[in-house]
Amino acid sequence: MQVAVDRAASAVFSLDRREHSTFADNAVAYSSEVLAALSGRLPAAAADHIATRECGVVNHGGVQLLECVLVADAGDSSFMPQVRFAGIGAFPPMPSQLTARSAIAF
Repeated sequence: MQVAVDRAASAVFSLDRREHSTFADNAVAYSSEVLAALSGRLPAAAADHIATRECGVVNHGGVQLLECVLVADAGDSSFMPQVRFAGIGAFPPMPSQLTARSAIAF
């Protein structure tokens, strides 16, 4: 998941600013397309649980950043097989949600 958001965020560097009058909008749209394509190639254990897939512009200390985020929500099942022990519960312990985030200044 982290590789997908990293590549989607950095994909904006392949665009030519001179060809776009509203570069920020085009950058977000292009990175969103790349993120959708890359998240579709994730292993089924992660791809089947994707709850949030988005790219957008965020302000951080006066600097505009392009941020891409993937969130996988396990729901009732876990991301990996688990064994249940009496008194201990499920092992290995797994989070109920995984988040991958990447931001770049453009």
